[in-house]
Amino acid sequence: MKDYKYALSVYGREDLVNDLLDTNNLKEANVSKEVAYKYLETLLDHIEYVSEAGLELGLDRGQCIQHDGSKFNDMEFYSYAKQFQGEGDSEFFPYA
Repeated sequence: MKDYKYALSVYGREDLVNDLLDTNNLKEANVSKEVAYKYLETLLDHIEYVSEAGLELGLDRGQCIQHDGSKFNDMEFYSYAKQFQGEGDSEFFPYA
């Protein structure tokens, strides 16, 4: 698992991943822990790549990371996890 603390520190929510991966929250969202971890890894890779590209363009690292801040809210995180790492989410993904 990647070190997500810097990325989350930009949002001021280092505890956010623990909340998203909490067993009760996963159960309520109908997302397996495996799917959530796979999506988190993908999301952190994406943030890293966006940051690298943004830095090459002269953007601030914090600005690059903030680009994906909404992907850590629970509805969007779980919908994206199901859509891209699970079996899809036709109910909520269109709104994420």
